[in-house]
Amino acid sequence: MSANSDKSSLEEIFSHKVFLPATEGFISKITKKIESSRIDELYQKYKIKDVIEGYIADSDMRKNLLCRISEYLIEKQKNVPINEMYELLFNTEYDIEHIHANADSTIKVTDGCQNSIGNLVLLERKINRSIQDDTFTQKKVGYKNSKYYSICDIRKNEKWDEDEIRERMNQEVARIMAYLFDISIAI
Repeated sequence: MSANSDKSSLEEIFSHKVFLPATEGFISKITKKIESSRIDELYQKYKIKDVIEGYIADSDMRKNLLCRISEYLIEKQKNVPINEMYELLFNTEYDIEHIHANADSTIKVTDGCQNSIGNLVLLERKINRSIQDDTFTQKKVGYKNSKYYSICDIRKNEKWDEDEIRERMNQEVARIMAYLFDISIAI
């Protein structure tokens, strides 16, 4: 046996007996860690998605934050100049409007839909206080004076019931998730 063949035999033994078993265990641990972190990350995203599409009216902070993010994303999509956006989002007195009013008994809406991002939107305080618990048809008259693009879009609807609320909720959840995580969510 030559020195070269001894060296290659030694490398082969080392590779098969020492290196491969050590790296297989290491690679297996690394692979499990990566898969686990991906699962954790995915779990966190869906946990956040559940919050966004859930009942948000019970938390002023969550309700205000999500409605502002929603309006910001619509204003951005409509290419509103940043100074106008800033004015609307931070210097305009607003309320969080229930598009379908809590007191409107003409159309039945489940509590979960009633208090979701699908039915909540920023609206100038003065307009909101003037329309309060009106029906959607009556509110549309007041909505025409709003500067918020989301209100302008909502005004185009003929009716506002649970179907429209769910449709808007799905759109807003997808839009917000895409913004937060740079991902798209199937609606």
